[in-house]
Amino acid sequence: MAGSSVVYLLVGVKYDHEVWREVWPRVMSNTIMIRIAGWFNPLVAESYEMLYQSDSPYLFDSGKFAREFGFAGTPYADGVRATAAAFQLSAAAKA
Repeated sequence: MAGSSVVYLLVGVKYDHEVWREVWPRVMSNTIMIRIAGWFNPLVAESYEMLYQSDSPYLFDSGKFAREFGFAGTPYADGVRATAAAFQLSAAAKA
């Protein structure tokens, strides 16, 4: 039996993409279920280690770093532009 089939059996839901999409958030909120399912599926086991990321919203503030080191962070728009430019240069170099 495949690991994913065991997960569906443990949750008590026959695999149906639409049903599973609704059920999965509740499964992920149950840490015991994730630990058990992780015994059968290594990807699920890895998701248990990352649950702390769902405990509270991410709040990014670089104010303390900027005050201490006098270095301001890069605005998202500038970072996206610089990343896109780097990928374009990389693609052009490979061509």
